[in-house]
Amino acid sequence: MPYTPNLKALARDLRNHATKVEIILWTKLKGKRIGYDFHIQKPVDNYILDFFCHELMLYHSLL
Repeated sequence: MPYTPNLKALARDLRNHATKVEIILWTKLKGKRIGYDFHIQKPVDNYILDFFCHELMLYHSLL
């Protein structure tokens, strides 16, 4: 998926400084534990999506 290159470093920083709730949710979603591949803090176009599943086209963003 296309993304704005300068968002990659920001997304990495957000992953490294996740909130407690994000960490809890991510432990439930990572590794295809529910049957789908999820990404956390994924740069897409000009945005950073908090959680993203390409197969389901499911995402969450605060913006």
